[in-house]
This record gives sequence, structure tokens and C-alpha cells, in this order.
Amino acid sequence: MQNDLLPIVSFYGELCSMDINCYPNGRTSIQLNTPQGPMARATINIPEIKLPPGHILIKNYSENEGMAHALKAAGIGEFSDLRQGNPTGHEDIVFMQVTHPIVLSVIAQLENLSKPKKQVAEDMAMA
Repeated sequence: MQNDLLPIVSFYGELCSMDINCYPNGRTSIQLNTPQGPMARATINIPEIKLPPGHILIKNYSENEGMAHALKAAGIGEFSDLRQGNPTGHEDIVFMQVTHPIVLSVIAQLENLSKPKKQVAEDMAMA
């Protein structure tokens, strides 16, 4: 989901827009894009790692080295104190707690869209 109010992220000297979607398992996916096309996928999906609401996993290695700091500098979120075993073996996966209100709003909208209708109705009844 693209939104003109989402922050711009500077990554490797390129100004990138954000496209926020969900992986098939409902986790948040963030893709950075330039006007020429896709730049990098900022997130990584590791279903074995449990994440609280509002947290994402940042791929911060290989071609994505520096991604976590780029997202933090853009005001997307803060590094989280969460520490868990990492089944991928990569040490450079960063836990980030999303703090940007518009990003959080988009994530919440996508989470509701990916839930079965029955679950959304139950959530609304409890609110």
C-alpha cells in the first residue's frame, strides 16, 4: 500500500518511497522504490521469530547493509530491545519497533485486511 504521507527513506544516496504490504503469513513487508523502480526490500520474513504488534524485522546485511539506520533516520521506528534466536544464522537482522504514526496506521489497516472477516468482527466487538 503506497501512501503519499509515508516518509521518504534515503538509502545508498537514493530517495525512496515506501510500499507497505504483507507477506503471505500476514507479516509486514516494506519495499523501497525509486522513480526508476524497486530499490530494496527493507524487511525480512522469518515466521519462526515471534514479533509483538508494531514490530518488524529489518534485513541489514549484504545488499541491505545500512537499511536499519536508513529507516531509523527517516523516523520509521526505533531499534527494539527484543533478542531472540535467529534461525537464519545472520547476525544483522534488526528488530525495529515502528513508531511513525502513519506507518503504524497503514500496518494496522493491512493487518485488518489480511484477517479473516470473522476475526475482524470479533476485534471490532471488543473495541
